[in-house]
Amino acid sequence: AMLYRFFALLLGLFSGAARSTNLSFALITSFGQYGTNSSGVIPAVDMALAEINSHSFVLRGYRLMYDRARDSQCLYAKSLEAFFDEIQNDPVKLAVIGCGCSVATQPVAAIASYWNIPQIS
Repeated sequence: AMLYRFFALLLGLFSGAARSTNLSFALITSFGQYGTNSSGVIPAVDMALAEINSHSFVLRGYRLMYDRARDSQCLYAKSLEAFFDEIQNDPVKLAVIGCGCSVATQPVAAIASYWNIPQIS
């Protein structure tokens, strides 16, 4: 519900474009093979996206999406690597969700502001 409200408020200002316009964000989390497992956020994000995208009045003419979940491994360097891979490749990312733990989240939060990309964790 929190993700739904955030995206509805943050991106609700978009209206009137063709339904085919995608709004993309990066999803970075920890898959757990290296300790911390926050991969349970992936189904929650998928459910929020299904709900948001099923209501044309929320993001009229837009579809909210992510390409794939990236593994931060709950490591400083891996989270930055995932972030830079995401922002260097299309589609353009409007936000970051993640990175699964404080050690991985803090460096991405610090650097994402240089690209004016908000982060939710």
